[in-house]
Amino acid sequence: MSKKISAGIVITDGDHVLVGHVTNHTHWDIPKGGLNQGEPPLQAAIRECMEETGIQVPVSELQVLGMYDYKPKKDLMLYLWCVKQMPDATTLKCDSKFTNNKGNKQPELDAFACVKWEQISEYCQPDLVKVLKILEKKARDTAKKHSLT
Repeated sequence: MSKKISAGIVITDGDHVLVGHVTNHTHWDIPKGGLNQGEPPLQAAIRECMEETGIQVPVSELQVLGMYDYKPKKDLMLYLWCVKQMPDATTLKCDSKFTNNKGNKQPELDAFACVKWEQISEYCQPDLVKVLKILEKKARDTAKKHSLT
């Protein structure tokens, strides 16, 4: 049986990463989610970011980070978007909803923050922290180069 794939975008200025608080949980996550039937990972990552944050990421500014072993039944295809200035977390809004155990619709993410790379393990679950630690240097170096151009 092959693993499912989720696709996401790491948004960083080199020092910070954008994360969203997962509703009804203690952890935070990057904008990411599953692929729709026949949807390429790049399109899924862009769609998920728009649905979960309201940010329209320019496809021409995305860089492939690659496929990562994420969970026993799921791999994570990630893209990098380096920004000169992090988004204002207070203005972001998640339009992607789920139905809670009381039958009410709630947003998948209910708050946002731009956290320092060093704080990732305080916010995110260990499976995601493991992946982010693997790609941190590449993301930081790429963002640093990006800010010089």
